[in-house]
Amino acid sequence: MTNQLAKRFDRKIVLIVGVVVTTVLILLSAIYHFRQSGLLKSEMQGYAQLIASKLQSTWAYNAQVFVDNKVELTSQTAELINLIHNNPQLYRTDSLSQAKSEGLTESFGDVQVHIKQASLNFRNPNNRPDDYEEGVLKKFEEEFARNRQDEGKRQLIDPAKMAIWDETSLNGEHVYRYMLPILVQNACLHCHGDRNNAPQLVRENYVSGFGYSEGDLIGAVSLIIPAGPLKAELFSDLIITVVLGVFAIGLSMSVIMFYLKRSVGLPIGQVVNSARRVSQGNLSEKVTYEQDDEIGDLVGAFNDMVGMVRDSVRDIMDLTLRLNQVSLDISNTSSGVLNNAENQAYAVQKAVQSVTKIGGAMDQIADDMQGLTINVRETR
Repeated sequence: MTNQLAKRFDRKIVLIVGVVVTTVLILLSAIYHFRQSGLLKSEMQGYAQLIASKLQSTWAYNAQVFVDNKVELTSQTAELINLIHNNPQLYRTDSLSQAKSEGLTESFGDVQVHIKQASLNFRNPNNRPDDYEEGVLKKFEEEFARNRQDEGKRQLIDPAKMAIWDETSLNGEHVYRYMLPILVQNACLHCHGDRNNAPQLVRENYVSGFGYSEGDLIGAVSLIIPAGPLKAELFSDLIITVVLGVFAIGLSMSVIMFYLKRSVGLPIGQVVNSARRVSQGNLSEKVTYEQDDEIGDLVGAFNDMVGMVRDSVRDIMDLTLRLNQVSLDISNTSSGVLNNAENQAYAVQKAVQSVTKIGGAMDQIADDMQGLTINVRETR
């Protein structure tokens, strides 16, 4: 019975604690997951801003070096155009799934970041904007069109403040996208200004990308970061955290159950069993518990209660014995009184009989006297 009680008690405590701790663990893990997701998203956005700004600075520097050195563009030096618009440290890809093209990529951890120059007035077919990029570029143009009306305000345009960071989908894949406006620098006008002033090689090979002025919007740096692998990694971390947490909770609950069984369940079971024996009349029960804690207080109170019950029963038994003795004395006294009453009744009865006889004798005497009187009268 003690073991059954201990098991019931242990299971209740462990079940309650386990459910509470597991719930708290899941909530904290979810909060941590969303927090990490937000931090990762913020980190990716900062990374995208850094890469886009670095590329713009690189392109502007390359163009300025090209102009300052008065490099002549010919069929032999045409590759310099790609050098101006690309960072040689970056290798080329064309999309999320294909390699070996005019795009640029960098890595964010194990995730490949895809970079491209998107423009509505593109020269390179690889710079043709997709539907999303086209919509963003049109918004940029509308903003620049409003600013063109104020020449002073036009000089204060900050591309970083106009940049777009968004979470969307591309070809069925979840992605993060960042677009930073590209403004025409003075060195860019060498190839993108007045068509008539452009190098002959550029005029002969391109029909678009001309007519810009310094400060105009020419396009945008477009970065595509696949979100699926990052979110899958975060979710995997969440699952691992929860599984390890549940395992740790299970191990902890086993230790707690063992501790409760020895330090709580067994003493309480002893108290319950002693209480049952006390209820059956055994008032000599006494539970032994040496720890100075709440269970010790319970055991002490139980032992005190049993002692008080034992004293009360002893007092009741003494009182009962005294009452029995008094009852016996009263019974004896009543018997004596009853005997005396019976004797007195018999004496009275005898006396009544004597009186009755005397009365009869008196009546006889009276009759005799009356007869004598009659006789005397007749004699006269």
